[in-house]
Amino acid sequence: MLLMLCLSSLMFLAARRMLKPAIKNDRVGQKMKQVTISLLLRGLLVGMVTGLLGIRGGFLIVPALYLLVNLPVKKAIGTALLIITINSLFSFLNSYASMEIEWLLLIKFSMGAVLGIIIGTKLSRKIPGDYLKKTFGWVILSMSFYIVYKEFFF
Repeated sequence: MLLMLCLSSLMFLAARRMLKPAIKNDRVGQKMKQVTISLLLRGLLVGMVTGLLGIRGGFLIVPALYLLVNLPVKKAIGTALLIITINSLFSFLNSYASMEIEWLLLIKFSMGAVLGIIIGTKLSRKIPGDYLKKTFGWVILSMSFYIVYKEFFF
C-alpha cells in the first residue's frame, strides 16, 4: 500500500510538471552526457517498479525522459516505446520456455498493435508536441488519483 502511494505521488508530481508551460531548453545532448550514471540508476529504478507492480513503463518512462533529460515529448514517447519493446522482448524470451503460447492470439493482437502504431504515428505528426505533453500530463494525473482511490477506497 505504501509503495502504491509513493508511485501515485511520483505520478502526480510528474503530471504537475508536465502541465506547466514549457521552458525552452537547448541543452538536451549536454545534459544527457552529464547524467549517464544517474540515468542508468533511474532506469533501473523504473524497471524495478514496473516489474514489481506489473504496470506499463510508459507512465513512468515518458515523464522521466521529459523531466530528467529534457527530451521533447514526442522524442520521449518514441524512446519510451523502444524501451518498452525491448523490455517486452526480454520478458517474452524469459518466459517463453515455461509457458504455452497461443500463437494465433499473439499474431492477431500483434497485427492490431502494428496497425495502431501506424495510425498513431501518422496522427502524431499532425498533433503539436505541447498538446501531447498536456494530454499525457492529464492522463498521468488521472492515473495517480485512480491509484489512490483504488488503494484506499475500493
